[in-house]
Order: sequence, then C-alpha cells, then structure tokens
Amino acid sequence: MGQITITLPDQLEMETRYAAERSHATVSDYVRDALRNQLKSGQHLPFWDRALLTRILQIHEAVTKQDSSDTVEALQDGYTISYKTGFQDIRRDEVSESVTDFVRRVLDMHSFLQASADKIGDSELLKRVTFEGFDGNNEHEYLGYTHFLDKRRQWAYVRGMNPCRNSHASMVHIYTRMLEKWEAMLPSLGFEANSLSREQIEVVLDARRHPSNQ
Repeated sequence: MGQITITLPDQLEMETRYAAERSHATVSDYVRDALRNQLKSGQHLPFWDRALLTRILQIHEAVTKQDSSDTVEALQDGYTISYKTGFQDIRRDEVSESVTDFVRRVLDMHSFLQASADKIGDSELLKRVTFEGFDGNNEHEYLGYTHFLDKRRQWAYVRGMNPCRNSHASMVHIYTRMLEKWEAMLPSLGFEANSLSREQIEVVLDARRHPSNQ
C-alpha cells in the first residue's frame, strides 16, 4: 500500500480530526474515503441531476420571471463550464460542524462573561468582555456563520465591538485559549455560570495573551 504525507494548517487538522472521530475508526480511513469520493464525483453532474436541475430552473423562471435561459440551456447540453456560472452564489463546500460549534461556544462564553460583568458593574470590565467577532479575511467561515446567527437574532444579546462582527484580526487562536479556561470552570459553576467573580473573569481574559507573552 502506498503512502502520502501531507501537511495541514492547524485549523484544518483540527477540523479533519473532529470529522474523522464522528464517522471513522481512524483519520487515515476518513481521508482515504474523502479522496475516493472526490475522485469518483469529479466536477460533473450525473444525467438525472442535470435533468432535475433543468426542470427546477424552468419552474423558477416561470414563477419569478427571472431569466435563467443560459443556465438551463447549458444544463440541457452538458456544458459544464457554462452552467457552473449559474450557481456562483451557492457555496461549493459545506462549513464544517467544528467551525459552527466553535462559534456557538464562543458566543455562549461571551454571553456569560458579559452577564457577570453587568452584575459587577465595572464599565472598564464591560468593555473588555465585548465580543470582537472574527477576521473577515482569514476566518470568513466563522464570520459568515456569526452573520447567519445574527440574522436569526440568536445570541443577539451578546454585545459586539461593531455591527458587522469583523475583528480585522485573527481571533480563533485567542478564543481557543479563552474557551479552554472557561470550559474548565463550567463543571464547578453549575447554575452560577452568569455570576462569575471578577477573578474568574480575569482568568478567562488573561488567556487572550499568548503564553509566551505572559
């Protein structure tokens, strides 16, 4: 059996291991199946998929009066490169569950930090527990899911530094350290998770700094 060694960015490695644990015995099995599926599917649509999409677009065109004739004709005749352009607004790859779960945990953490800071009543502390969002350039999947939740008014009570939730700086590594401290506290907090002491809040906030700078 042949062997290929690949190098992954830290975030992608975390997501791969997370996905593999949920469906496969080993990471190697997961990657092997993912490669097989990719090689098998390629970039082409099977006949019945094209036929179904063609009919759906024709119905959509009749109902909305929006011109989809170019995409319909490309689908009918199998011009792959042309009908792809008709679906450019649809994301090709799904956002992994590890990303969406991470965003929800970060928002939960900030909701409790902010509720606790509100009870303490220190304006400076309140500023420090503001949710900074995610970087629109390098963490767009995290930011996109945050926008998705915002549109549905989920975690709407979490105060952010700006409405667009764009931090303009990488935050995942910072939130990862904060979550480690926060989630380690949770078992002992019970129903008092929204009544953290100033010292407990500081423990979580101190994790923002990289260990080498502490």
